[in-house]
Amino acid sequence: MYVQTMKPESNTVVVAPRENAMSNSCTLSDIHWQSGHPPSAGKPVTARLRYQHPGVAATLELDNDKGRAHFARPQFAVTPGQAAVFYDGDVVLGGGWIESSEE
Repeated sequence: MYVQTMKPESNTVVVAPRENAMSNSCTLSDIHWQSGHPPSAGKPVTARLRYQHPGVAATLELDNDKGRAHFARPQFAVTPGQAAVFYDGDVVLGGGWIESSEE
């Protein structure tokens, strides 16, 4: 079993089988860009969701320093509080903090 959700307001931890801990997208906050501006609209990027994550193809929907990353395939344990970093090949574009994930 894996932690799927933590609900501090009710002091509850929700656990589920691995397949229920997969996410197709996540919401992001406090996004910063290395170049000072985001990539062109619709430009595919590679998203790394934690240390040693191999990366996954993704597209971004952005609104100032907030946004949503949509993954090409479901990702395991997309965890609020961790960073998502975006790349174009080996070039770091920027990143933000994962706020929540969606199936």
